[in-house]
Amino acid sequence: MREILYLQAGNYSNFISTHFWNTQDAYGLTQSSDENPVEDQVSFTERYTPNGATYYPRAIMFDYKENFGTLAQSNALSGVNESESTDPKPGLWDQSVDEIRQNRLARSSYHAQLEEEDQNSSQPTRPEEIRYWSDFSHVYYLPRSIQRVNRPGSGDATSDAWKESQDQFRQYNKASDNDLMDTSVRLFLEESDSIQGVHLMTDVTTFGGFSDALMVQLEDEFLKTPTVAFPILSANTAHADTDDAQSIRRILNEALYLRSLREHATLSIPISIPQTWSEKAWIGSPMPKSPYFSSSIIAAHVETVTYPLRMRTPPDTISTFGSRLLADGGSPPFAEISGVIPVGNGTNFGHSLANFTNPSAQCNEGRFFSLRDVTRGFDSLERRNYEGWRNGFIGHSKPETLSFSGFPLTAPFHTALSSDAQTLGTVHVLSRLSISNGLARLFKSYASLIDASMRRRSAGIMAMGIDTDDIAELITDLWTIHDSYPAEAQSHDDDGNVMGSDEE
Repeated sequence: MREILYLQAGNYSNFISTHFWNTQDAYGLTQSSDENPVEDQVSFTERYTPNGATYYPRAIMFDYKENFGTLAQSNALSGVNESESTDPKPGLWDQSVDEIRQNRLARSSYHAQLEEEDQNSSQPTRPEEIRYWSDFSHVYYLPRSIQRVNRPGSGDATSDAWKESQDQFRQYNKASDNDLMDTSVRLFLEESDSIQGVHLMTDVTTFGGFSDALMVQLEDEFLKTPTVAFPILSANTAHADTDDAQSIRRILNEALYLRSLREHATLSIPISIPQTWSEKAWIGSPMPKSPYFSSSIIAAHVETVTYPLRMRTPPDTISTFGSRLLADGGSPPFAEISGVIPVGNGTNFGHSLANFTNPSAQCNEGRFFSLRDVTRGFDSLERRNYEGWRNGFIGHSKPETLSFSGFPLTAPFHTALSSDAQTLGTVHVLSRLSISNGLARLFKSYASLIDASMRRRSAGIMAMGIDTDDIAELITDLWTIHDSYPAEAQSHDDDGNVMGSDEE
């Protein structure tokens, strides 16, 4: 059946994934089973009840306990069971009891509206009403999907510590009621006919080391599985200062995770946080740049580039998904993600294409080694405009282009897009995966900043508790990845220092 196991770790990753699952749910709501090109059982597992079949995401969601909101372990739309008695249970103590209760979290207005009016997941939601990523979820989850993790200590000093994050996973996994490999993971894998791989999305700042240890454990228990990874990067390397301890910790944390993904993932597609995006990424919307809205944009592009993995007649599996993009065999397993949403007859693709991996990069900047475009819902005029633009600036290396029906119109696109999209019920989208020398610049920035911090023995580096020899090895590995992109190859001395660059 080519099932996919989805692992999502961190608050923003779960915001993105909630939009992703709402979109999967929308296929069944807007199309009949015969018309729906998506094979539900690739991403969902089925359970039968007296009321019929119910589909649950084949997902395991990690986040800090306080970020789950009203999400109950058995039902995404339910909070605490309101029928439970609030009276104290009888016990040995027969005297008066002073009891202090924390106020229960109220249901989100979105879920209240769903239950009262029986609306579907496309109902518009106001961003200011969203408190948690569970507030706008419209799918049901199995108890094994919900993994509430204790926050590691207090303050930023521990949230991005690599070793502590790795240890946090090991401690969580050893807990008597959380043995992931023998419970959640094994059960999802055993009920799959033929697992095609893992879809991993991670907030690297908070769950980088955690996810690294999770993938190592997964490989130890079940052998290496094809994996497509979406690391969410929060460090702004373009404006980082070696004297800023928090920034350097995040940069080192992310560099360690990216190096780990080179070994564990079939293809990794880094995504920068919304604060670094260019204005064209925001589709001209008057809506606030909230996690709820920004995550919907990323979710649309992630859902679109991975759409071929979930089709009834798939052109791809996760293993071929990466190998086709890395056809030359010499590039590291990393790609950039970019796109345009919404697309209309008057769209200027060259002006509108936003790069979410390297937000400062221009669409026609640098050298492209491989391209794959996925278009959704294009009409004849939009297709002519797209092909003219595409052939104009990359005529020497035409991308592979896959075309499908439009992206289902889910919240918050209802209120952000034009009335035409609302009438049609779909959004037209261009999403792109590419390999270019922009990736070389990404790894150069990490290597240069970590090297400079090491030389200065900055507080951010020294506070991580990582041996200097290990950091030196990391710097060398980052330059090795950088040098794999021939357009920006550099020479280094024996210590990994830059001797010269054809980029300058």
